[in-house]
Amino acid sequence: MKTLLEITKSGMDVAQRGLETTSNNIANVNTEGYSRQRLVTNPLFSRNGQFFDGLGVRVTDVEQLRDFRINNAIYQKNQELSYLKIKSNTYSQLEASFITSSGNDLDSRVSTFLSTFGDLAANPASLDIRNKVINDAEQMIDTFNNLHNSISNQRKTIAEDVESLVGIINEKLNDIASLNEQIKQFHVNKRSTNGLIDKQTLKVNELSKLLNLDVHRTEEGQVDLSIKGISILSGTKVHELYLSNDSSSDLINVRLTQGGQGVDLDEGELGAYIQLFNNELPDLESDLNDFSTQIMQQVNNLHTSGVGRNDGVSRSFFELEDTNPNKLIINQEILSDVGNIAAEDPNVVNASGNGFIAQQIADLKDIELLNGYKPTEFAIQFISEPGTKLHALQNNVELRTSELDLLKSQDQQVSGVNMDEELSKMIQYQQAYQGAAKIMQSAQLMYQSLMSILD
Repeated sequence: MKTLLEITKSGMDVAQRGLETTSNNIANVNTEGYSRQRLVTNPLFSRNGQFFDGLGVRVTDVEQLRDFRINNAIYQKNQELSYLKIKSNTYSQLEASFITSSGNDLDSRVSTFLSTFGDLAANPASLDIRNKVINDAEQMIDTFNNLHNSISNQRKTIAEDVESLVGIINEKLNDIASLNEQIKQFHVNKRSTNGLIDKQTLKVNELSKLLNLDVHRTEEGQVDLSIKGISILSGTKVHELYLSNDSSSDLINVRLTQGGQGVDLDEGELGAYIQLFNNELPDLESDLNDFSTQIMQQVNNLHTSGVGRNDGVSRSFFELEDTNPNKLIINQEILSDVGNIAAEDPNVVNASGNGFIAQQIADLKDIELLNGYKPTEFAIQFISEPGTKLHALQNNVELRTSELDLLKSQDQQVSGVNMDEELSKMIQYQQAYQGAAKIMQSAQLMYQSLMSILD
C-alpha cells in the first residue's frame, strides 16, 4: 500500500511540475530571448531485501533547451551582418551626394570647364566666353567642395556615432557582468538560473552586433568575453573601452581603460565605423585631392605660359585657399578682370590674339592624368565608386541575412516554443495528474475498506 501511495504521489508531483513548466513555456511564447524548458526526472527506488521496488520518478531539474554552439554561430553572423549594414548605409548616403538627379556632377563640371576653354580658343576676345570660363570654374570648384564636405560630414557623423557606441558597449558589458554575478549566486544557492541565462544570452546577442566577440561559457553559466584574445569581461570584472585621442593623427583608436591596451576591432558596427573613418573615407578623400591637384597643376602649367589681353604678366589660374590647403580658388587677379585669363601664347610669331594656350588647356580632356584615366573618365570612376561598393555590400548583406535566418531557424527548432507541442504536453500532464489522483482515491477507498473489515 505504501509503495502504491508513493508512486501515486510522485506521479502527481511530476504532473504538477510539468503543468507549471508547460504553462510557463506557453506564457513566454513571444518573449524575446526565451528558451523553452522541460523537466528532468530520475527514477525512485526503495530497497526490499536483495531487490528494489520502484517508487515512480522525481523531478531533479528544469532544464533549458538551448544549443550554445548555434548561439555562437549567430553571434558571429551578427558581427558580419552589422559590419556590412553600417558600410552599406554609409556608401548609400555617399552615392546620393556624389551622383545627383540633375546630372551636373563632377564629370560634367570638369568636362564643361575644359570645353569652355576650347570656346575661348576660337574667340579669345569674347568677354562673354571669358566670364563663362570663370562661371564654369566656380561650379567645378563648388562640386569639388561639395564632395569634400560629403566625405567630411560622414566622418564627423561617424566620430559622434562611435563615441555613443562605446558608451553603449560599456553599459552592456556591465549589464552582462551583473547577470554573471546573479547567476553565480543562484548557482551557489541551487536556484534555477534559466531566466537569468535567457537575459544574459539576449544581452550577448545585442553586444555581438556592435563589435567582434569571442564568447566562452563557464560550467556555472557565466560568460567571459574577449576580442582576439584580449579580455573585456571575465566573470564580473569588466574592462571597459574608451576612445584615445592621438594628436599626431586624425584616427579613431579604441583602448581598454585598464592598461590602455589597444583592441583590434574589424567586425560589428564599431569595426565598420573605425575602418570607414580611419581608412576608406580618407582614401576616398585622398583620391579627390589628387584629382583636384592634378587639374590645378595641369591648368596652371599651361596658363602661366600664356598671357592675358591686358599685359604680359604670367599668372596661375587656380590657387589654394590659405586656411584649407585642399580647397581650390580662382586667382583674385583673374576674378577682378577676366581679361587676365591667359588664352594667347606670346611665343607664337605673328599670332596676335591667338588662342593657343586656351586650346592646350581644352586638350587636357584627352590627356591621362591619374592611373591611366583621362579627367572625365577619372571623375566618372570616382563618383561611381560608392555605388560600386554599395552594390557589392548589398549582395553580401543578402547572403549573410540568409545565413543568419537559417541559424535562427535552427535555434528556434531547439529553443523555440511550439504551441501545438506544449498544448499536447499540457493535456498529457493533466491526464497524468487526474489518473494519479484516481489511483490515490482508489487506494484510500481500499485502505478504508480494509480498516472496516479489521474493525
